[in-house]
Amino acid sequence: MSNTPSDNTPTTSSSQSGSSQSGSSKAALRDALSVHIRSSLLPGDTPLSDDTIAQTAEFLVSAGYARERGEPAILVESTTTGRRRLRIAIINDDMPFLVDSV
Repeated sequence: MSNTPSDNTPTTSSSQSGSSQSGSSKAALRDALSVHIRSSLLPGDTPLSDDTIAQTAEFLVSAGYARERGEPAILVESTTTGRRRLRIAIINDDMPFLVDSV
């Protein structure tokens, strides 16, 4: 998989080197998302475990990599690990105010 500069949507590559690069790109993206998720928790929010944050980041990465160019990706997942949680990933081209209307 590779990213083009004008479109941050990953595209499929069948080469083996692309596949290993894809794995490291996914890991880097997952790690960056984990940092962002942790830093965006608000005071008073229930703290999330490292495992929950990693699973959430992986969920977002999988939604992004499943997205077809020019099409939205919407992924919904219910999890139960002591508490019930609903994860919703909405990934689309950059459109201001789209999430506000969802």
